[in-house]
This record gives sequence, C-alpha cells and structure tokens, in this order.
Amino acid sequence: MLDDLRDSAGFEEEEKDYNYQEAPAPAAAQKQLLGMTPVQRFVIAFMIFMMVCILGSFFLLITETIWLPV
Repeated sequence: MLDDLRDSAGFEEEEKDYNYQEAPAPAAAQKQLLGMTPVQRFVIAFMIFMMVCILGSFFLLITETIWLPV
C-alpha cells in the first residue's frame, strides 16, 4: 500500500546501501561498573567506610565499651 502511494507520487528514491557494521564500544566504556567512573566508585566506597566508622564508634559509646575523656 505504501509502495503504491510512493510510486504514484512520482518520487524515486535511489537505493542506498545501509549495510554497515557497528564499531565496538570504546575500552573505557566497557570497564565501568554499574555505570560509574572510578572516581565515583571511590567516593561511594569512602562514604560507606566513614558511615561504618561513625556507627561503630556510636555503638561502642552506647554499650559503654569506651568512654569519652571528660
């Protein structure tokens, strides 16, 4: 149906060769973990480390395993 419409309109398309191969992804894009760059992963890991240290210190203070020097 669309071919007939195109033919009746008088437009003639030249056939183009659309056969091409996709280029492989760059090496930098393949090394990303969860879509993050190494700097972003470091920031996330550092934030988790700090949270564990702070929560651990609070737990030791609450259980009176350590005391603050007063």
